[in-house]
Amino acid sequence: MSMDEVTLITTEERHAVSIQGRVKMADIPQFIGGAYSEIWMEMKRNGWECTGPPFVYYRSWSGGEVDLDCGFPIKGEAVGTGRIRPFALPAVKAARALHKGAYMDLVRTYGMVDQWIKAQGLEPADYMWEYYLNDPTMVAQEELMTEIIWPIK
Repeated sequence: MSMDEVTLITTEERHAVSIQGRVKMADIPQFIGGAYSEIWMEMKRNGWECTGPPFVYYRSWSGGEVDLDCGFPIKGEAVGTGRIRPFALPAVKAARALHKGAYMDLVRTYGMVDQWIKAQGLEPADYMWEYYLNDPTMVAQEELMTEIIWPIK
């Protein structure tokens, strides 16, 4: 991926349901997998219509821990049940990039997006989110597609 593949977009607010957690970096994959399963079952029980790929919204990270929301965009609004709560992906101006490859290599793409934002004379926000465009149980790691959305301050 090259820096010319980063684009500036304006997102629209999207209703969603999510599970929030504060987890150690090493525990992120297990947390995400469990959260998606729990949310998917609740979506089926409640008839919530999924309107896009699953996401992880990264609020902050410090001391080897990450504060994040895992969820699915849905049609309309939902009432929270248990750990699952209503969530909204915000309408913002953001840098967008598409990462192809293993999740562990996302850090390189984030570094490139950070450089691109700063080269435009802009400042990246302290939060961002990712959409997972295909299923890691169905495709090889080299074929994984992740859309990165990094808001601009």
